[in-house]
Amino acid sequence: MVAHDAIIESCMMQAHHVNSCQSPGECYSPGDLVYLSTKNLALPKGRARKLLPKFIGPYTVIETHHTASTVTLELPPELTAWWIHPTFHKSLIRAHMPNNDHHFPRWDTATSYDFSTAEEPKWFIDKILAHQWMSQDSLEFQVKWTLGDVTWEPLAKCKEIQALDKYLDLHGVKWPCDLPCKMHLSCISHVQHEI
Repeated sequence: MVAHDAIIESCMMQAHHVNSCQSPGECYSPGDLVYLSTKNLALPKGRARKLLPKFIGPYTVIETHHTASTVTLELPPELTAWWIHPTFHKSLIRAHMPNNDHHFPRWDTATSYDFSTAEEPKWFIDKILAHQWMSQDSLEFQVKWTLGDVTWEPLAKCKEIQALDKYLDLHGVKWPCDLPCKMHLSCISHVQHEI
């Protein structure tokens, strides 16, 4: 019984500490402008996640669901073409702060992120199969494109794609300059199998 009471007391203390750190969050109304987090969005493949904007918008609130803590937004056609559902949890929403023309005259919001369209052919790099050093400062990668072609491309074309991050992880290095100078055929087949 003592152990049972101790467990219940511990659970209550944990719940108390967690709830004390929770904030009620913003209350949005239909017609409000908000920004949407890209954290869980399935956006165009083949682009480096770290180069995506953290928030996109602003978008108009259509409906709020207080019991579920969710908000329904009016999404642009570029996002609906990617089959993104318009209802999001409040934790993924940030309030829109209009520009202060007195402090920042003639400051315009940056153009929206280019999502492309779902119908466009996917000419993205699918995998990196191998690498070779052409000289001490020149690195090339053998890449496989989403439509099946395999070509050798310089580092400048590959440095901002997700496939490079995976390739570096497979080799246990953080930067392309840390890749080994020679790539043996056994290593190539191993990397292809891992990918």
